[in-house]
Amino acid sequence: MIGTNRDLESLRRSLDCEFAALSRLAGRAPDQTWISHRLLAIMRQRIVISATLANRRAEAAKQVVDFSRWFNGNGELDDLTDYDDPIRTTFAR
Repeated sequence: MIGTNRDLESLRRSLDCEFAALSRLAGRAPDQTWISHRLLAIMRQRIVISATLANRRAEAAKQVVDFSRWFNGNGELDDLTDYDDPIRTTFAR
């Protein structure tokens, strides 16, 4: 289970590395469709993680913090389960 901002930032960095590696293969790989779909999935996941971190910062700035809203980034992590991708299992609750 992902519990801290550091965990999310680490996951975002690993997605960035995977994106860079797949981008280098994009012009040379025989299965261009799979790579383009995977790159799109990585970018979606990165956007959700970034939004979660931003929402957590906004919630943490309040005088009274609702932990359930902070934990899932005000629903952002719930939206990640809408994407059909193997990495989403990392967000298992």
